Amino acid sequence: MARAQAELDDVVGRNRPVEESDMLNLPYLQTVTKEAFRLHPLGLLSVPQMAVVDCEVGLYLVLKGSTLLLNIWAVGRHPEAWSDEPLEFRPDRFLPEGGYTWG
Repeated sequence: MARAQAELDDVVGRNRPVEESDMLNLPYLQTVTKEAFRLHPLGLLSVPQMAVVDCEVGLYLVLKGSTLLLNIWAVGRHPEAWSDEPLEFRPDRFLPEGGYTWG
């Protein structure tokens, strides 16, 4: 967290609050935020989605009209998605050289 504090001190200083426009200049704070939400999502489940066609998801047949929910909490801790210590708070994983890519 010292790295995030140093970045805040350099970019924002200590005499004013952080503003949304500052975020573009706070890349490490962005990684801290992503890692915090990965481990502690705001909601445990996604917004419900409805299948518009019959499809297969993994080994399951999902029929048209079925409601689907994603367990966001479980995905954020799944060892296959986060092979490098999924329960450890490591903001560096979201840096370009950290190995994680979106999508």
